[in-house]
Amino acid sequence: MDIKRFLLSYLQSENYEPIRVQELADFFGLEGQERLDFYRIIDDLLDQEVVRMTKRGKVLAYSSSKKKTKKSHKKEKKEEPSGLDLEGFYQTVDMPMPSAEGGKPIREEDEPEDREEVGAMPSKEDQESPGPRKKNEGRIQGNAKGFAFFISDNPEMEDVFIGPDDLNGALHGDRVRIQVTNQGDPAKGKRAEGRVMEVLERNPKKIVGRYQDMGDYGFVIPDQKAYSKDIYIDGGNAMNAKENDKVLVRVDRFEKDKENPEGHVLMVIGPMDGKGVDITSVAMAYDLPYEFSEETKAEVAQLPKEVKSEEVKDRKDLRKLYTVTIDGADAKDFDDAISVEKRGNYYNLYVHIADVSHYVKEGSALDKDAFARGNSVYLLDRVIPMLPEDLSNGLCSLLPGQDRLAMTTQMTLDEEGKLVDYQFYRSVIRSDHRLVYEDVSDYLEFGKTFTEDGALYDRLDLMEVLFSKLHQHRMEEGTIDFDFPEIRVVLDEEGRPVEVGQEERRVANRIIEEFMILNNVVVGRHFYDLKLPYIYRIHGLPSPEAIDRLNRVLQAYRYPMVSDQAQPGELQDILRLAEGKKEESFIQMVVLTSLQKAIYSPSTTMHFGLAADHYSHFTAPIRRYSDLIAHRLLKAWLDGHPLKDGQVKEKIFDQCIHITETEENAEDAEHDVVDMKCAEYMRQYIGGSFSGVVSSLTNFGVFIALDNLVEGLAHFRDMTDDYYTYDEDHFVVRGERTNRKIHYGDRVLVLLTGSNPETREIDFKILWPDEGKGQNRETAPQESKGRRRAHPGRDKHRTGNKGMKGGKPSKSFQTRMEKSGGRQKNRKPFSNRGGRQRKKGR
Repeated sequence: MDIKRFLLSYLQSENYEPIRVQELADFFGLEGQERLDFYRIIDDLLDQEVVRMTKRGKVLAYSSSKKKTKKSHKKEKKEEPSGLDLEGFYQTVDMPMPSAEGGKPIREEDEPEDREEVGAMPSKEDQESPGPRKKNEGRIQGNAKGFAFFISDNPEMEDVFIGPDDLNGALHGDRVRIQVTNQGDPAKGKRAEGRVMEVLERNPKKIVGRYQDMGDYGFVIPDQKAYSKDIYIDGGNAMNAKENDKVLVRVDRFEKDKENPEGHVLMVIGPMDGKGVDITSVAMAYDLPYEFSEETKAEVAQLPKEVKSEEVKDRKDLRKLYTVTIDGADAKDFDDAISVEKRGNYYNLYVHIADVSHYVKEGSALDKDAFARGNSVYLLDRVIPMLPEDLSNGLCSLLPGQDRLAMTTQMTLDEEGKLVDYQFYRSVIRSDHRLVYEDVSDYLEFGKTFTEDGALYDRLDLMEVLFSKLHQHRMEEGTIDFDFPEIRVVLDEEGRPVEVGQEERRVANRIIEEFMILNNVVVGRHFYDLKLPYIYRIHGLPSPEAIDRLNRVLQAYRYPMVSDQAQPGELQDILRLAEGKKEESFIQMVVLTSLQKAIYSPSTTMHFGLAADHYSHFTAPIRRYSDLIAHRLLKAWLDGHPLKDGQVKEKIFDQCIHITETEENAEDAEHDVVDMKCAEYMRQYIGGSFSGVVSSLTNFGVFIALDNLVEGLAHFRDMTDDYYTYDEDHFVVRGERTNRKIHYGDRVLVLLTGSNPETREIDFKILWPDEGKGQNRETAPQESKGRRRAHPGRDKHRTGNKGMKGGKPSKSFQTRMEKSGGRQKNRKPFSNRGGRQRKKGR
């Protein structure tokens, strides 16, 4: 019997109490090379997912299950000798020898047991919950290493680990019924385990992957890591796909006694290295719709190309009011415009929003397509719009010099920037200028002019003054102002990344953001005061568990702890204390991950991040369906017949669920594309050394963010100079022998050892001072200092951190638990495996 089987048998024994790796090595009396060999064995077991680490760094083994011998087209990994003296190892401690079969340890005092064994089948009564949602029914969340997690329909049930041999033919996303075979022990960090008893419904989603041609048949290697098995394709079902083509497939069957599911190719997307094929593959993997229905196309064809004179009769004519739009250089869908004037001691701020609901009638084919999409999606080299371009870039877009229909919010503010009055009305406007963030910021920050229109500069100066008052007032109210850097990726005409750097959030971006926030707050509060049904953007209070986790971090760094019912101002104070300190980014990240995710709801609660009681999304109806709902509700009130029956609120509730889901799906796709292109960009620098900052510590490695914001992992298994572990209590990684320490915010030199766009993984090796001598650092990609490049049709303000004006909540700063809907799927206490630092949307 080899050392791995012996060790696994011991870890699975009932009298084993979970301890740390170093304590295990001490327990077995290992020193020197034997100790290092032992650590490598633990690493192998972790990689094989036979054992796992608790978030406290203790070693646990999953319960044993009988392995089946299966044929596979994949090559088996060859085991290497451990280097340990097996016989001597057994004799280092006074413990029972394992049986020859590797089962339970044999003890002289063992007698036949009549008690129920761990892993025995629970009764039917134990399996089912008395409520309408059965705990033993739910979905499978797959993993590339073959195991999976069962996510119950009942949110009160914790996730259940499902081993590879207990999946019973289930694949990622399938609805299943399970049986819990091991209840686990949460107090010891032992997760419940189970087996799939029945596949209730196959995952209807299509799968995108790379085709591997084997002659008369082939395999599709899924892009999504959640699928651990390649899909067998009979030659007649391959649609003439060639080696390394990206394809769209559907699984037809998966018999549990076979190694691979079988399917057929639905579409050949194109060669793996073809122009735009990678991003198209991502769009298809996330089921993003490219085509509008024929009925929608027919409806759009019937719409006028310009605003008709009869359409402006009952509207307030603001065409002579000085009005501008401020957007990114590549933007085409201008859904908001601004007018500002000073009258005595008061400011008049006009926010004009495109009147999309005038053209998109509820229940029409156009409306149904828009609702199905939920929002526009921005994928670096393309936009997948919520509305056809004839509307989004044409009739609804507030183009300069063109008459356009709008919904205007006119707000009057005093000298301190406090709201004293407001009114809503339908309007017709004509924008005087289409301005670009960069030009406006250059003027306001450096006095650089860009037009001969002197009146424009007076308006811009007035906007900046009003912005400063509004922002100061909002900060006093306790708004949490996360100023995380955003990553910018620039593609060339062939779709290749040519520049990766930090996106700018300059004064012009902040001005528009502030005005949009005010408009959203005013509309939301208006409907709340009227006690009418409405759609809100809510952001709940941090959970007690999140506050506890945050306070443990604050205590470790000697910051004042926050109260159990922490208010936004308390968290903002913590962020101010961290400004300029080495741990600033870590403190920001932990504060951010303590917050809940913003969602849509017909019930209003506090928007915690903005410290706003009744917040809405109103200012982006071209690209957010939520805003289209809000416009329709406002119009009904303006017309004197507000919608207020119970069915309206129920309908809004159903709509909120859907558009929250489409928003999350769009965010995932957008982040996936950026991660992919960052890995593609860094591939050219493999072998180069770079300076970076430690951005996250985990039980399996250290994440380092370079100056261009690209983030990669330095895995512990590649740190061969010592055995490193993460001490979560003190938030530090330590080398056991050298006592070398790695903290959040440490600046380190790293060697880029790998970069894989397919897996979205970037690998580093830390170069300690004695190793870094003589390394060539000239290959390091530098952060761009040139012209900013925004998303086509939308700049960072619209797709990144602003949140108020169409921004997308980001996930890459969230823990794995939050990314999976509150379900922890790996050993990662405060880590950011996602790759980039982005902040949540609002």
